[in-house]
Amino acid sequence: MIASDTDRGELGTALRELRQIERELTERDLVRRSDALDEIQEAVEDLGEIGSATAILERAARTLGDNSRFASVLVSQVDGDRLRPRSAWARSGWTAEQVADLEAMEIPLRYPLIEAEVLRRGGEAIAVDAGPRSPTQLRDPLGWRRYVVAPLRLRESAIGLLHAELEAADELDVEVADIYAKGLAAAFERAVLRETVRRHREELRGAVIGIGDHLEESPAWLEQPAPGRAEVGNAEDRESLTRRESEILNLLGRGQTNGAIATSLLISESTVKFHVKNILLKLGATSRADAVARYLRGDR
Repeated sequence: MIASDTDRGELGTALRELRQIERELTERDLVRRSDALDEIQEAVEDLGEIGSATAILERAARTLGDNSRFASVLVSQVDGDRLRPRSAWARSGWTAEQVADLEAMEIPLRYPLIEAEVLRRGGEAIAVDAGPRSPTQLRDPLGWRRYVVAPLRLRESAIGLLHAELEAADELDVEVADIYAKGLAAAFERAVLRETVRRHREELRGAVIGIGDHLEESPAWLEQPAPGRAEVGNAEDRESLTRRESEILNLLGRGQTNGAIATSLLISESTVKFHVKNILLKLGATSRADAVARYLRGDR
């Protein structure tokens, strides 16, 4: 049967309409993907603005939920051989019973759970159908049937897992969860590093202040002769030595080693050796014992 001109014209029109619909669907998917990735990137950047590592974990689930299509989100931290929830979010909200279940939840990380496998292998986020290899804590109290699981890793170490409930299978949602999990781990690591640097800076500042106070005023016990000994040196000898050299010579007279002197004066042992060398030169002594003896006698 040969198609008429009318039939061919209608067929051509139908094909053009189908192509137009295809282009519109493709454009819609591209726009949706672009918007979804932009939103999740902004969410990751917002996490980076949080200063505290603890606060990042506490807000991690809500931040993903507010910027995605997931029905609920759970962020957990690895604690030995168990997974413990740190933050949770649900679009419909949690009941009091569900919140209590989440706070008490402990997921053992052992075979055959898919979570244990994901932590061991690392890599990308994957979509999982709830089944025998899924934790009963997710299947039963939360009613999850399908979800995304993504590892949270710092360098070579797994620190936790991201769970996100899927209402429908969608590759874009899996990609969004993967991007967010990597961004969350990076933001957490930067926050930990900032807190570590800040703590070390405060410790160093405290040590510097302590040393400064020590140098401003020598401890009283340095000014007193040891029991049963005469104080070494005389006025003429003290004029030839610096204040630090006099302190070190007093401690030499008490039989202290270079290491003990360094500890007492909060200086390095090499600095003590440098001062001892200068003391020997100024007193014309051949040894530490000779320097102490000359100083005691007032010899030049």
